[in-house]
Amino acid sequence: SSGINAEYGAAEETKITIANVRLYDGEDKTDFDKGSLGITTHRLTWSDGHQCIELPLKLITNVESVEATFTKSAKVILMLASRAHTQEPGPVHSSRHDFIKLSFLKGGHMEAKATISSLLVEKRWDKGVIAVQEKSSLMGGGLV
Repeated sequence: SSGINAEYGAAEETKITIANVRLYDGEDKTDFDKGSLGITTHRLTWSDGHQCIELPLKLITNVESVEATFTKSAKVILMLASRAHTQEPGPVHSSRHDFIKLSFLKGGHMEAKATISSLLVEKRWDKGVIAVQEKSSLMGGGLV
């Protein structure tokens, strides 16, 4: 399977996949350890073969990176928009943090940061919606 979600369709394109990534809820370690991070034009996915989670890129407001030290792995910090009240709870039902960290155990953090930053500027997830709206408005009144 291509990993493309039907919600996004053919407009979604996989950009990079990086192995051995751990997820943090803010500063707190989670059970999401040593998985594969997929970055597409519309979302981030993380999977370890047993569980899979995703984060739409439109929820990311800023991207920062922290270089590795002798005792700590390199990290990418993703600042997140406030969760909508209508949104279903995620893998962590509530969090006091407004950011997550991606910890790169075997490299790849610079590529991940650059890719995510570029995709946040492009906002391709918005362009698909605009194209559909423009197309429907050209049809005139349409069927009621």
